[in-house]
Amino acid sequence: MPVHLVIVLGLILIAWSGRHPWSLGWTVVVAATGSILVGLVRAYSGESITFTRVATITFPTIITLWVAWMGLRLLSTKGCGGQQHAPVLDHDATGPTS
Repeated sequence: MPVHLVIVLGLILIAWSGRHPWSLGWTVVVAATGSILVGLVRAYSGESITFTRVATITFPTIITLWVAWMGLRLLSTKGCGGQQHAPVLDHDATGPTS
């Protein structure tokens, strides 16, 4: 359970960051929170009803699609806010010293 809370807190930080569309960030926060709540309901009741069966498929699907979308954003050049980062060099920008 603590791992799920850490994930939700991380998703909230991503949603607040302003670097990604806020609507998709908050959608996945709601999906993660809903997934936790449905898991608690199923654990407490011990049985599966139609709502929990549908929700345990829907919420993780939303989260999976969001993770795939974020992965594609990170692979694109626009994933860094449209900025290209310079490669890290092993020596000073003026060149190696002798």
